[in-house]
Amino acid sequence: MLAPLKFHLYFIGLYCMDNFTSQRCTQTTIGLMISSALICSSTVNASSTADVLVVTATENSDTEPRGYATKTQSTATKSSASLLETPQFVSVIKREQMDTLPSESLSQALRYSAGVTSEKYGAFGSGIDFSKIRGFDADYYLDGLRVIGNSGIWGPQIDSWTLNSIEAVHGPSSALYGQGGAGGVINMQSRRPTAQGSHQIQFQKGNFDNNAVRFDSTDTLNDDETLLYRINGLALSSDSQVNSSKQSRYLLAPSITWQPSDEFSWTVLSQYQRDPHMGHYNTLPAQGIGLLPNSNGKLDLTQNYSDPQHEKSERTQWSITSLVDYQITPSFTFKQNMRYSDVDTHIKRDFTRGFLAGDRLLTAVYQDSPSKSKTLVADNQFVYKLTLGSVNHELLSGFDYQTGKLDKDWWGSQTVSFDPWIKPHHPEFQPYPVSRTSTTQRFDRYGIYLQDQLSWQQWDLILSGRYDWSYLDTDNNLTKTTQKMIHQHGVNVLGSPMLSKVVFHRGSAFLTVLILF
Repeated sequence: MLAPLKFHLYFIGLYCMDNFTSQRCTQTTIGLMISSALICSSTVNASSTADVLVVTATENSDTEPRGYATKTQSTATKSSASLLETPQFVSVIKREQMDTLPSESLSQALRYSAGVTSEKYGAFGSGIDFSKIRGFDADYYLDGLRVIGNSGIWGPQIDSWTLNSIEAVHGPSSALYGQGGAGGVINMQSRRPTAQGSHQIQFQKGNFDNNAVRFDSTDTLNDDETLLYRINGLALSSDSQVNSSKQSRYLLAPSITWQPSDEFSWTVLSQYQRDPHMGHYNTLPAQGIGLLPNSNGKLDLTQNYSDPQHEKSERTQWSITSLVDYQITPSFTFKQNMRYSDVDTHIKRDFTRGFLAGDRLLTAVYQDSPSKSKTLVADNQFVYKLTLGSVNHELLSGFDYQTGKLDKDWWGSQTVSFDPWIKPHHPEFQPYPVSRTSTTQRFDRYGIYLQDQLSWQQWDLILSGRYDWSYLDTDNNLTKTTQKMIHQHGVNVLGSPMLSKVVFHRGSAFLTVLILF
């Protein structure tokens, strides 16, 4: 006999995470996750001889992939395509893997991806992401749209808690995405609203006074399930193994989906992120930490060799994204992705540059760099499927557009030297740094592209082409001069034949087993 529905809280588990820093110290974080679910409990009579087994099968989608293994990707071809039919290697990290191997940043989530060096400067903080694919700097995308910011540590950072999956495409991808690095692209997929209700809250406590609260909730807003919502966010604060250094973040990401029919959906994603403290980003030379010999001894790795008064880096970023998917006919689909983002970063830090002769005096410089970026990115896609003779075609045509304004100042000091073994253990900069550079960039980039995915028996052929226009004005705010780059054109053509010897069903599913007793 079935009892009434009950609301339960489940203790999911404890995890330990090691965060190795450039100074080879270890931070251990203990996390506790509590999730809620509605279950139907039952009572069994003494005469019962068997338990009830309920098996539920649910289709695995591109926007809400589950499990570890996957058969499809959506980045390399801008369409849902089998990994076996994709002529590029694609690493896919899904939400379940990010939860099992807790990742506090995109770089940490990519640690186990083959061919990807996700922390090229070491794990010296989780407030910035620098990744290489096959030795080249990777280009970052969010929901298929380029993440644009001032170069280096001034760029925005997408928190891994807001992501549902990550795809790293190995090799050049300029035929569909335009100008980019030779290594490939990293595309992050945001968590989106779902009709299947899910609610969870996660508490985290660790050493170095590490405290964090994360939450995620999604469900329907009406009975006919045409309106869906999702809201996730976090608040975290932590010291580190380096004295007088701190990292903190506050994030809120609400989203809503309107799907009046199976053919049309419109999702609006928004996000606000505030980083009052961006952590410690200094490094020490090998002669100072015991990796190479030094007659003066080994430095104290808990000592802060930066002036605490200078470590005041902060960042504020927000964005709003629109995702439209309209299946006009069974063979013709229109998609439009658009995002506006605003990033305000202020880097204040001093950092060491190595020892002088004798390995006693360290050299250091001071940097004070405010920057702002306002960008709009859009991608319009038309997909048409047809069959000519015995050859199946999936035609993709698109037009993308990027525009924005980037402001960046750099205030720097002359190189100074100090003795790290005696107080105050950090450099003293006098006089106050003077302005070195101050620039304002305005850019517009347009691109049109065309792709044909041909399939005949076990043969697959992908043909892609693209044409770009680029306009860039750079104002030097110190000399009051402007440098223009106009009408930069580029053509990219890519052909990728492939023979697939493994045949399987294109659809994938997962099973959920619930035993009631």
